[in-house]
Amino acid sequence: MWKDKPYDNKSDIWSLGCVLYEMITLLPPFRANSMQGLANKVTKGVYEPISSRYSADLHQMIKSCLQVNCEKRPSCEQILATPGLLNHLTGTLEELNFEEESEAQSDNLLQTIRCPRNLGQITERLPKA
Repeated sequence: MWKDKPYDNKSDIWSLGCVLYEMITLLPPFRANSMQGLANKVTKGVYEPISSRYSADLHQMIKSCLQVNCEKRPSCEQILATPGLLNHLTGTLEELNFEEESEAQSDNLLQTIRCPRNLGQITERLPKA
């Protein structure tokens, strides 16, 4: 926008970098006291690094998404293929499979709970406050 270039998919990658950064730091990546100062930081790609307590993979992801040169920004396919992201997704997928099994167990438990067809009658069956 500052360089008056047309919007494209790489603009979305930049936005992704900004959102990730803000989710981590609770601050936008580019901050300044004036519009001119903000424009300078954005066009030069100057921002405070995220905390070192985050993984190198996450640092690299943000750095690649916030590349000033849009041709150097990764595509969605490249982001999804990064080893760090794949490692985290694999663990998440395993947890999701576990949760599906737990959901089946909880569905069985819910079938043991009897409720009246008219839920208005349920207050009669509940203990007094």
